[in-house]
Formats: sequence, C-alpha cells, structure tokens
Amino acid sequence: MTGGGRHRHRAVLAAVVAVAGPSPPRPDTPPPPLHVRSRAPSSTVKRCSKLLKDINIYLYDGSPTYPNKKSLIRFCYKEKINFFGVSAKYIDFLKKENFKFNKLKFPELKVIASTGSPLVKECFEYVYKNIKKDVHLTSISGGTDVVGCLVLGNIFSKVYAGEIQGESLGIDVDIFNEKGKKVLKNQKGELVIKKPFPTMPIKFWNDLKNKKLRKAYFSRYKNIWHHGDFIQKTKNGGFIIYGRSDATLNPGGVRIGTAEIYRQVEKINFIRESLVVGQEKDGDVKAVSHYTKQLGHLDKRGETDTGVLYETKDGMIGFKHTSNKASLTDPHSNKSIGSKAKSMNESADRQKERGRFSEEQVEKSRKAVQEDLNSEEREKIFATIQEGSLISGTVKNLTDYGAFVDLGGVDGLLHITDITWKRINHPSEILNVGDKLDFKVTNFDKEKLRISLGLKQLTSDPWENIKETFPINSIHKAKVSSIAEYGFFAELDSNTEGLVHISEIDWTNKSIHPSKVVSLGDEVDVMILEIDIDKRRVSLGMKQCQENPWLTFSENNSLGDVVKGEVRSITDFGMFVGLDGNIDGLVHLSDLSWNLSEEEAVKSFAKGQELEAVILGIDPHKERISLGIKQLSEDVFDTFAKNNPKGSKLTGPVSSIGEDQIFISLAENVIGKIKIKEFKDNFPSEGDSITSLVTSIDRKNRQVNLSVFALEKSQEKELIKENISKNKQIESETKTSIGDLIQEELSDSSKD
Repeated sequence: MTGGGRHRHRAVLAAVVAVAGPSPPRPDTPPPPLHVRSRAPSSTVKRCSKLLKDINIYLYDGSPTYPNKKSLIRFCYKEKINFFGVSAKYIDFLKKENFKFNKLKFPELKVIASTGSPLVKECFEYVYKNIKKDVHLTSISGGTDVVGCLVLGNIFSKVYAGEIQGESLGIDVDIFNEKGKKVLKNQKGELVIKKPFPTMPIKFWNDLKNKKLRKAYFSRYKNIWHHGDFIQKTKNGGFIIYGRSDATLNPGGVRIGTAEIYRQVEKINFIRESLVVGQEKDGDVKAVSHYTKQLGHLDKRGETDTGVLYETKDGMIGFKHTSNKASLTDPHSNKSIGSKAKSMNESADRQKERGRFSEEQVEKSRKAVQEDLNSEEREKIFATIQEGSLISGTVKNLTDYGAFVDLGGVDGLLHITDITWKRINHPSEILNVGDKLDFKVTNFDKEKLRISLGLKQLTSDPWENIKETFPINSIHKAKVSSIAEYGFFAELDSNTEGLVHISEIDWTNKSIHPSKVVSLGDEVDVMILEIDIDKRRVSLGMKQCQENPWLTFSENNSLGDVVKGEVRSITDFGMFVGLDGNIDGLVHLSDLSWNLSEEEAVKSFAKGQELEAVILGIDPHKERISLGIKQLSEDVFDTFAKNNPKGSKLTGPVSSIGEDQIFISLAENVIGKIKIKEFKDNFPSEGDSITSLVTSIDRKNRQVNLSVFALEKSQEKELIKENISKNKQIESETKTSIGDLIQEELSDSSKD
C-alpha cells in the first residue's frame, strides 16, 4: 500500500540505495566509502528514509514500464544510483525485449542486486553485455519467514553466471540428501540450516504446542531447519537453486527441479510464460510443460496466432479475432472500443470456448469495455467533486478494510476507520450492501482518480470533549462489546469505547481469561484510568470499582504482626503464602532460617502447609507483602554479637580445620574463624581449646573473625601499660623534692 492506493507487485519493484564509491573492489582492497549525493529526486520517486549517515534510499512508486518500458533503468541512470535493487523477473523482461543500454554507461552504478527468484545464467550474460560490463551483479535468496537472505552476494568474490555467490554470515547453511546426509559439491539436495540463527521464526500464531512450526520446518530432518529449496553447491563455492523441493519432479528416478526446465523452455523467443507439472503414468513421473505465446507474436508466415490482444489506456486487455473484420486502427480509443463492445465480447467468449484464452483474460476484456462505456459519467463526477463536499452513493462491496461505494459510474473508498468514531472489526457491523447513504469527500486525487469517503465526519467528534464527559477516576456503566485474550472492550456510549486490560480486571488474579469474568452484552462498572486523545484510546479499570484487598490488608495489619497462611507455591527465590483477602505474601529464602542454608531450609516446607510468619514489609501500591519465618525466634548470632563486640577475648574448641582457616565453636550455632597462618609452631587439632580476640563480626556470613596474633599484641600492650603504671607508683613513693629536704632540715634544727 502506498499513498492509500493498491498496487501490483511490479508497481513497487525496486528499492534503490545511493552508495557512492569506486568500482567494485578487488579481494585485496577495502570496501568503498559511503558518500551522499545531495540531488533532488525525480517526481516519480519518494525518498523513503535517511537510515544511515550519507545513505539515501529511493522507492520507485509506479509501474517500471510506464510511461515506457525503459523508465526504471533510465531513472537509475538519471539519479546516479550506486546500488540498484530489482527483481529477477524485471531483468528477464529486459532480456526478452532485447533492450540495450550500453550508451548510458552508468558511471556511478556499482552493484545490481536481484531477488524474488534465482537469476538464471542468460540474465547474467544479458546484464554484462547490454547494461554494464564492470557492475557487481549478485543474486540473493532467502524468504519472508527468515526476514533476510540465506545465500547472497559478496563484493569480494568473483561472479559466475547463474550462481549465487555464498552463504549469509551467521547462518549455518548446508545441503542434505533425502537421508539427511551432507552432499558433496556439484550434487543437488535440500537447503537446510543446522543451527539456530537470529531471524528464524520461533512461533506461529495460535500454534500453542508448535505443531505447525515443526511440521513446516523440522518434519523432514530431526532438529534441522528444512527450508524447502532444491539446491546445488558448485565447485566455485557458489549455489544454484533449481526450484522448490516440493515441486521437484522425479522422472526415471532422477530428481529434476522445475527451474531447470523453465530455463530451457523460456529461451524460446515466442514463449511468454510456462508451467511445468508432474504427471503420474505407468508407475513413473512424466514432466509436462504448458505455455502461452507472446502477445501479438508473428509466426513464420507473418500472421498472428488467432488474433490480437491489446491494452487499453487503463491497462485492461482487449481482443480482436482475425474473423472480426471491424477495424481497430486506434485500440486505445474509447470510441472504437465502445462501438465494438458487442463483437469484442462475443469474440472473447468464442476464444474462451476454444481454450485459447483464460477466464481472467476474457474478464479483463469485458472490464475494459465497461470502463470505457462509463468514462463519460466519470468525467462529469470528477469535474464537480471536491474535497469536503457531500455526495450520495450506494454501498457496493464490503471488505476487511472498508467499503466500496458506487457514486454513479465511479467508486469511492470508505475506509473502516472513517465509518464510525468507535472501533469496529468489520464494516458489516454498521453497513450492508445496497445501503444508500450520504458521504463526505475526505480526499480527492484527480490525477490518480481516487476518491476517499467518510461517514463519521457527518457527526461531531466525540473526542473533542471526552475528558469533560469522562473525567479521570470517574466510574461509569459500560457494555461489553468484544472480548480478546488481552482483555475486553466496553462501550461507554454509542461512539466511545475503552479497553479493560487483563491486568485491570481483578486485584489478585492477573492471568484470568476475560471470558470467565464477563460475557458479550454485560453491563459492568468501570473506572476511567487514562485517555490518550492523540491515539484515541481510553484505558478502563474494572477492579478499581471493587475493594482493594492490598489496601485493606495494610489498614488492618502492621509491621511485626504475626499472620497465618497456607503455602501456595514455592519458587527459586522464596515461598508465596496466602493471606486474608485472597492475596499473597512472599517469604524470601533468606528469611526462612537463622542457621540453615537457603537450600536446606526450603526443603522443610511443602505446598499446602499451614504456617505462621512475621510481616516485614507492606506496599499496597506495588501490591507487595514481605514475610519472614526466622523472625519468629530470637537470632542467637545477633545476641552473641551484641554481647561480644570487637576486642572481646573468647575461648572455644576447634570444630574443624579448612585449607586456610581454623573454625572455632564459640556457642550454639555461632562459629568463629582464625587464619591458619597464625599457627606456625604449635598447630592445633580438632577439639583443642583456643583463646583469641574478636577482630570483626561478619553478619552476612554469620561468622566471628578471630585472631591469636591480635590477642598476643593486646596482652603485650596490657603488660606494658601495667609496667608503666607500677613504675609510676614506685617513683611516686620514692621521689624526694628539695623542698622536702629543707623542710626536714629545719625540723631537725628546731629540735636541737
């Protein structure tokens, strides 16, 4: 879809990437640098996006053969395209028409990438002979299902006519025979991918057990991706694809790809298209080829086969049989076609009966006649119509994307989004074929003869004042209009609809299917949660109209309270315990036991077990409640640590000896550790009593770090302090000052 219109495959034929640089490099040269060309694109081209710095991507919007059959290739020359992406069918078309572009030279063109189908050898030869001799022509093959290529080109490798150059990076491509064994070079087999790759599909829609996925890709070879191409790896390291393996013929026990037959048959100039089928006969397979001749091809006598097929200006097919003597000097003239409508239809019917032309060709002929007969009426409508005007019409046809309306000789499109302001799944919910209604012209493209209509535009837009009509957090009655896996839609009024997401249905059950709660047509209370006017979306909540059990629990309970509940599930990180209000609280593994490891502690609990727990945390907004079981009892380690802080002297027996540590039993469920290097001369044994000093408390690992060295140093310090204190005391007792001596002398003199 481009510009609101529908195009055939050839209408969107080529994405052309402008990448400037030197000629395709040799294997010993680096890749060419990127360079932007700041030129205005052609009017027939839309610049899609500037995806990377200095890279422009162009999309050719229209038929590659309009206004002439050389348009696309000339555009490539005019815009100085470096990387030209095209279909193999287009190159084949140029070859059959024998177009030669040598005079254009294409100095900027470096790479031509062909896709859609494998490029045959003759097309390689045509490109290098008639387009450019030094271009890097690469054929690529992959699929929509892998979002990329499996085999593709390589600018550092040689190009061999008819071959795809190599495997795609990151994909383990190989070729297997029918027995699942790898084939040798130059042998044909099935294209497989042996290892998972980034873009492989991992699931099909509504394929819960992956049955469809495995049948599509893994049914032929166990755990090996089977792509379905019948392929051969050449001695050059390249690949040749011979068609789909399910279309491979097996005459005389020899597997032949249909592409091999097509390549030979379509070399014949007068053959336009061919079809090869296998026909069971006498226990063998017979290859049968059907073909159609080129339009208006002259046989050896200079006469057409049975008549002339020609195109009208609208691209429809007309036919003139040799028996019809009516002159068609100007086959594109509306007047001539109209005057000979009867004879053309009769002639087409005769050709259909004789099997010379298909039902499709005959129908196209009739459509061409009818289109030209209605041309005058169309011109009148196009002359008076304008955007915004009102027009009457009759609903002609209903599709998934809208409705076609007959406006009197010309059709207008009423898109499904322009039928009503509310969301609908199909136009048939509002419209019926044959309804005569008034419409508003929302868009009119006179050049492309397209008319877009609107029905909802005849009424006021309910979204203009929606926030005033439905304020946030307000509660309303709504009617259930549709139910999906992810929630249900509810109508607030005739033009306004909102979504109740599955997460907003129930406070406690987040995965409940909407169909188990509501049915179509039910009236329910909903709260307005959010309104996005730009996206025209209303988010509704159903649970918000009910009591919030998380908030109720937080109001009725406090931190430290003991609650009872049943173990509902056990996970890798903890246990969920059912509480009042049908809500769950989580007991983390670290909160199960003071002494046991998490792995050991969880083994003592089972689903359905009744237990008590302490509330550690409550967050009603995040709907989380944290519980603890070990908190029901005193933490022995914590009590011991409080009573024996850093610097305390402790004595205990050796409980065990590790590689670099000795473990000391200090109390029940309290272990201390001493580095083994502290014991050089007198190495202890299990059971020996050790006295040491507490250096730190490891609360995370629930261990007490001890040291004999620290104790010795502490004792030395204490001894030094004690000696200093004694010396001071002695000094104080024996010290005599001069004043004391004078006083003593005076006392003796007085006695005398």
